[in-house]
Amino acid sequence: MQVLVIGGGASGMTAAIAAAAGGCRVTLLEQNPKLGKKLYATGNGKCNLTNLRMQPGDYRGTHPEFAWEALARVSVSDTLRSFAEMGLPTKERNGYVYPRSEQAQSVVSVLTYELRRLGVRVLLSCRALAAEREADGFFVTAELTEEKRKLRLFADRLVVASGGLAGQNLGTGEVGYAVCRAMGHRIVPTAPALVQLRTAERFLKPAAGVRLEAAVTLHIGKRSYCETGEILFADYGVSGIPVLQLSRYASLAESEEPPELSLNFFPEKSPEEQRAMLNAQLGGVYASERTAEEALCGLLPDKLLRVLLAQAEVARERKAYEVSEAQREALLALFGGLRLSVVGTNDFSKAQVTAGGVDVSEVRPETMESRLVPGLYLTGELLDIDGTCGGYNLQWAWTSGMLAGKALAHVRERGEA
Repeated sequence: MQVLVIGGGASGMTAAIAAAAGGCRVTLLEQNPKLGKKLYATGNGKCNLTNLRMQPGDYRGTHPEFAWEALARVSVSDTLRSFAEMGLPTKERNGYVYPRSEQAQSVVSVLTYELRRLGVRVLLSCRALAAEREADGFFVTAELTEEKRKLRLFADRLVVASGGLAGQNLGTGEVGYAVCRAMGHRIVPTAPALVQLRTAERFLKPAAGVRLEAAVTLHIGKRSYCETGEILFADYGVSGIPVLQLSRYASLAESEEPPELSLNFFPEKSPEEQRAMLNAQLGGVYASERTAEEALCGLLPDKLLRVLLAQAEVARERKAYEVSEAQREALLALFGGLRLSVVGTNDFSKAQVTAGGVDVSEVRPETMESRLVPGLYLTGELLDIDGTCGGYNLQWAWTSGMLAGKALAHVRERGEA
């Protein structure tokens, strides 16, 4: 049985390996000059393979339960076993799993070695342009981009693992959506996810570059979502893992419900404790000698503190004891709930993953086969499933690719093609 895989990323390579291990003749098309290009950028180049701590909420989408149905069949432990069998040692840190080398190159290398060992035909710099369903299989039109030469390839079964729109500078694109749409699949509207948020407030620009721990709450209408961790102020707005985790909701918000962020810089303290802390700093032994900025200098990074003092209308030369009750209230509001208007996100080129994609209600979670087009398998970021930071999106790629590849091997074994 001839299988064609469009896409040489994580899920495409996994699907090709599993199908070839089951006896299928596999051809893998990758539009870049090398396989796994997006993998090199994951985990800051260390490639956070997966996470041992799987919790409800780690996967999002219109039907997030689809991901859990698939993970019940190919789990984290199955993934780690598979990599161990391919010769990749791993290490774990607080649930996060990395290659022992902490190099993404190691992951790409073992997958590439396995493709070679199993005899998978790999066509690099080969861009799929279109696919057609025929009575006895699929025809894919592709282009060898360096040679400017068109190919027409036949396969009994087709796997579309072309990824989403995130990281467009890494070579992802629209081809998978176009193929699926042409074959009758519905595409849930796409948006950047795990991406930075742009805010309207210009007064924060002097704080660009500041990193600190905060509780971040995203408000959209009557709904709110909260994450805690290190954030980063930037010229355009705010970044950091808590912000990235919340970004999909801001990306998909309706225009009549403009999102807002609130930042609590002292999440470990109650409002009463924050008040006592502020009064203690402003009323200390040096209150008559120090300015408010000098008295508060240990609470927040200097650049951010100056911004917040200006917002509370506390002059830099004002003595600590001279800060009025109204100014103290203004500072407390900023310390425990700085409100920012979200005007959008950075674009897909800055996003780590795509929210939206092929409607998973049209895909079988046990095999990744299309319910609409027999013989068509869809995997990875192409589908309307996206995970949080921490290896969850790569785990989705391994799981969905493995399910598709094993299903294809089972079809070959049954002699259906």
